[in-house]
Order: sequence, then structure tokens, then C-alpha cells
Amino acid sequence: MPSPSTRFGRYFLLEKIAVGGMGEVWLARAEGDSADQPPVVVKRLLPHLKEDQDFVNMFFDEARIAASLDHPNIARIEDLGEVAGDYYIAMEHVHGLSFGDVVNAALEAGTDMPVALKCRVVAEAAAALDFAHAATTENGAPLELIHRDVSPQNIMVAYDGSVKLIDFGVARAANKLTRTATGVIKGKYAYMSPEQAWGKDLDGRSDLFGLGIVLWEVLALERLFKRENDTATLRAVVGAELEPPSHKEPTVPRALDAIVLKALTRAPEGRFQTGLEFKKALEAFLTKQRLPATRAHLAGWMQKLFPEESRKVLPAHPEPSQKEERSSPVLKPALEDPKLPRSKVLDVTELEQRLASAGPTAEVRGLFFNALCAAAMKLVGPLADAKVRRAATEPRAYVDQLSYPTTEFLRMLWKAVELVLPRARNVDQAFELLGAALMDALVRSPFGRALEGQKDRFPEAIMKPLIATLNPMMAPGLRLVSSVKPGEAVLVFKDEVLPIQLYIGLIRSLSQAFYRLPIEARWDKPSAQRIELTVQW
Repeated sequence: MPSPSTRFGRYFLLEKIAVGGMGEVWLARAEGDSADQPPVVVKRLLPHLKEDQDFVNMFFDEARIAASLDHPNIARIEDLGEVAGDYYIAMEHVHGLSFGDVVNAALEAGTDMPVALKCRVVAEAAAALDFAHAATTENGAPLELIHRDVSPQNIMVAYDGSVKLIDFGVARAANKLTRTATGVIKGKYAYMSPEQAWGKDLDGRSDLFGLGIVLWEVLALERLFKRENDTATLRAVVGAELEPPSHKEPTVPRALDAIVLKALTRAPEGRFQTGLEFKKALEAFLTKQRLPATRAHLAGWMQKLFPEESRKVLPAHPEPSQKEERSSPVLKPALEDPKLPRSKVLDVTELEQRLASAGPTAEVRGLFFNALCAAAMKLVGPLADAKVRRAATEPRAYVDQLSYPTTEFLRMLWKAVELVLPRARNVDQAFELLGAALMDALVRSPFGRALEGQKDRFPEAIMKPLIATLNPMMAPGLRLVSSVKPGEAVLVFKDEVLPIQLYIGLIRSLSQAFYRLPIEARWDKPSAQRIELTVQW
């Protein structure tokens, strides 16, 4: 594990904040940021989980979903990617503590957080949930987003009085690639809704029940459903008798009991139906009781309780004490090749010609659609995913084993190149970078097993298995190995609609990953339907 001064890709890891169920969390600064820019939080997937593709998908689902949510009460996603085989998400740093830690710190200091400020925190969290539950795609289709893990640990209270909901790591949205099967329970048991505990279908009202648990606990100053084991906890969630929080803590106004108990109604139709409805109920209570609970009041109380922490100067860029961990070398040959053409103009007319040549029936395997989206996110940022999918005729969650229209893939490819181009020297390099990403996904998938067996042989042995693997996965077009000899292979592409630069990047990536060998590539087009690619290593 890295020390606090480790260089991790373009970030300096300054201080380990926590280790959760999916990843370790670091305070970090990005290379090139000025001293007055705020640091970020880098969440790295735990080593034993990165080999599990389900966990990897869940990890990046968190970033993709949260990146689509732009709201002052939701922690912002800044970046995501991979460094030396470690997956990470960089997100907004909230200079403060979790809601649970704040309440506990107050009790340890011999005081209690004012009821009005507890209501303020929960009201802001309700606003975040209201926004997330109502979120839509660019086309106006509902995301059907559910947080599924609302708890005191996932509500951050900053020293400046702001409140942020974090960690959509077990969220479920209708369009995400990792789908949580009905009946599979994910989240913290003690903060689940009854329907979640039963493994039933959920909607946003499940999150509001979880927020109701949070409110009950911070008011009553004890756990509501937590029992000696998980089974007993789940039984309590679905059947334990509920007492008003004022019965547990006399300082809680009785007028607040009705709001808390409505949030905890076990039948979803009896609860608050939206986060906004929950927030308005709390706001009405605060107004009627004439309780001071603005952000300024919360900030003043936080700074009084945490005088040193709130004034703490966050660490600046350190000098790295360990050797820099670099990004995966798979993409580096294309980045470093000085012989690429210099065109910076993406030819839209060429796209139209390729669409016409592909026709309406040709298809490409879903694996490559997902790889294209992932590459755009890695090279550009999480918001690139939405833009790439918008380029398709019908945005969807692609299944690796199924096939989808080649015309759709071509539109997505052109949009991805458009996004990547500012980070590349030219169009050819942008195509090669994306081709490298496609190969990276292929060798990690079941389709790449035939290629794995060639790792211990000479590079020329890989060409025929590679072409045999690609031909049924990409249409139209026929790819052939014309000749192979030590240090060189000649490949022939007939009626090909995908750019040849994509294949160059794909082969370059494979050679680097399997043999650590750079390649030289040149191609000729002796006729309109035939391309000859010569690869040398």
C-alpha cells in the first residue's frame, strides 16, 4: 500500500482517510493544481476485489451515476480511471465529518447537537435524494436512481455548514451495466427499508425510510434497528415496534415525532412520497418552532465544536517518497509514436460513407460498445459516457455477449474520437487509443481465452488466433492473415467499415500487453474494398 506521499498517476496521495467495504479512501491533490485549489478524495478499489469484474463494474457505476448528478448536496465526481492495475474514482473533498461522527463528537464533548441543526442536516440530505430520484437522462428518460445506502456515514457535514450525500456505490439505476438482482440485499442492514429487507422491488421511498432511521437515531441517541446479528437486525426492520423519539430523549419536541414516524411508516404509500415532501415537513417544523437552523448557524456550531479541525490547513503537494506509479502501459506505444499523421480534423463525411457501407443488418458485439464507453470515461472523464451514448440511435446498457448495429457503434466511435481528440496529437492517435481500449477489454473477457494461450509463444503466433477471434465479432468485413514471418505480419481487410487505425491500436495494445514489444505499422489501399496492413516488431 502507498505511503501518504506516494505519486498515484496524476495524483499525490496525502493521507489515508478510511477503508470501506469496496475501497480505500485517500485525501489527494492533482498534479498541476495550485495551492489554493481544494484537494480531492481518491477512492481505490481494494486489491482483492479488483479481480472480480462485478465489483469493478459496481465501482465505476458509482462514478458514472454520481457524475450525472449536479446538485449542491451531492458530492461531485471529478475523475476516474486506472493506474498500474488499480481502479480509482476521484471525488470532491468535503472538509468536515460524517453526520454520525459529528453527533458522537458532540456527546463526547459533553454536549449535544441542537435538534434544529439535526433537522437541517436531514432536510439537506432529503433535498439531495429528491434531486437524485427525479434525475433523468439527456433524453428525458427517468434514471430511476435509488441510493440504497442512506446512513449517517454517507451524509457529510462540512465545517462551512454545507451538507453532502456521498457514496452511490450500491445504487441501482435502470440503465446501469451492473444490475442488482431482485432478492439480493445490498447496503447496511440497520438502515434498510422493510421492502429492501424482503428483497422486493424498490423506489425512492426506500431511501426516505433510511433517512427516517437516521433522523430517529440522531434524535433518540440510540440505534433503532441494530441488533446482535444481521438476521435479528432484519427482523427488527420489518417488525419491531417503533417508539417516538421524544419518548427516548425528552429534549426532542413532540411536534417532531409525527414527521419521524411518517418517514418510518412500513408501507411505502404511507411515507413521504418524495424527498421534497420530507424536506418541507422539516422546514415547516423549524419555522413553526422558530428554531434557528440556517447553513450559517450550522457552520458556526461546527466551527465552535471543532475549532482546530475547521481551521486546519490542508496539506499541499508533497515530494513523492516512492517511485511514481504510472498508468497502464497498454496505451503508451500509441502516445509515444512520432510517426503518426498530423491531421486534427475528424471527417464527418467519412462517417456517413462508413454508415452507408455498413448497412442496417451488420452488427458488432456488445463487449466493444462497453469498452468504448469505458475508454471515453477513462481518457476524458465520467461525463463522456453520456455523450458517447447519445451518439447512438438508442442509448442502452449493452450486454457483452449480444450484438448491436454496427452503424450505432460507428456513431459512438466518432463521438468518442471527438472527445478524446483534445488529448491526442491527431485523429489517428485518437483512434489508436480507443482501439487499444477495445483490445484491453477483449483479452479480459471470455472471448479472449484463445489469445491467452499464445502468450508464451512468439508474436507471429498470435495473428491467426486474433483474426479468428475478431471476424465473428465485427461485421461487415473479412479480415485475413496474408503472410507471417519472424518480425512481420501482413493482414488483409476486405469491405472493412471500421477505421484501420482502430485495428492498429488494437494490435499495438496486444503486442505490448503480451510481449512488451513496440510495433511499427503501415498500410496501403490498393482498391476501394481492400486494405493491406503490414505490422513489424
